[in-house]
Amino acid sequence: MIPKQDSIIHKFKVFRVLMFAASFLMTIILLILFLGKMEETVFAEGVVRGLDDYELRTQVNSRIKAICKDLGESVKKGDIIIELDSRKLTDEIEIHKNLTDELEAELSVKRKSLIVLRNDPLPRYYKHSEIALEERLKQFDKSKEKLEIYKGLRNKKVVSKVEFDRIEKEYFTEKAELEKAREDHETVMDGLGEKILKSAESEIKLLEVKLQNKKKQLSLLEDHLSDYIIKANDNGVVTFMPYRKGRYVEEGEVIAKMSTVKQKKLVVYVDERQIFKVKTGQEARISSRSYDKFTFGYFPGRVIQIAELPEKRDNNFCYPVEILITEEPYNLKLGSTAETLIVTGSERIITALLGLDR
Repeated sequence: MIPKQDSIIHKFKVFRVLMFAASFLMTIILLILFLGKMEETVFAEGVVRGLDDYELRTQVNSRIKAICKDLGESVKKGDIIIELDSRKLTDEIEIHKNLTDELEAELSVKRKSLIVLRNDPLPRYYKHSEIALEERLKQFDKSKEKLEIYKGLRNKKVVSKVEFDRIEKEYFTEKAELEKAREDHETVMDGLGEKILKSAESEIKLLEVKLQNKKKQLSLLEDHLSDYIIKANDNGVVTFMPYRKGRYVEEGEVIAKMSTVKQKKLVVYVDERQIFKVKTGQEARISSRSYDKFTFGYFPGRVIQIAELPEKRDNNFCYPVEILITEEPYNLKLGSTAETLIVTGSERIITALLGLDR
């Protein structure tokens, strides 16, 4: 009986030790679960893009003349991506060039004429006005004297009335010519030559102003030629090309998009119930679906931007979050998908296991 009783007591002691150990272990586990903390992360999926995205908009209404760089092609800064039809503007520029050439030719002629006028400003008609006045005065005196003689003869009825009328007509003609000669001489003496020179100089100044304005108009038109050429803003890749050659596009319309490739970012969509945890500057671990994460590991990243407005995706509202890929040991293609774990801090283990953070 005694050996059997000792065996039972021994088993009871062992059971008691096991129960105590189990209780102690459970207590430790509960303490770890409730007091212990683990890394808190937010999971999200997204697409790899260039760090800088550019929307290329047209500034004119025109047709697409040529597509120089198509979807997916690499471009360098300044490369022409799209050419628009600029025939109307080109024709207008050609017209302005012709008008400019005409004004320059006319101005050249006027300047040469001014050189000649400075040496001899008076027209041929006015050059000998003083001599002409003296001649007319002599002619008038003769006709006056002749008229006086014929008046005496007429009174004596020596000459006929017809002959007298002819002499009288000559007198009035000479008188009119004398008055005109006097007016011409007074005009010359009043500074006609100087007035002609000033008028010629004014014409030249007016032509110079017209030429200058025409050149400015031509320059503005030539500057607008650049509106018909869509160029790359930076080195990168064309990511959007919705239209083909011949398509009519309107001013302000997005006709192409491009992204830079020197640095890349991952644009993920975080559920509205998790977005409050995400802050700029937080580290992230990225796994690309193009590479096996167990073989190639994670790509490090950092949150750089959080959108203010959500987007609806799969009946949920999600906020776009941009993560800069800080290291790229393997090439990530634009448009490829990836997953990320954004490290938002630490949380109690029990909270994470029960999903109370969601």
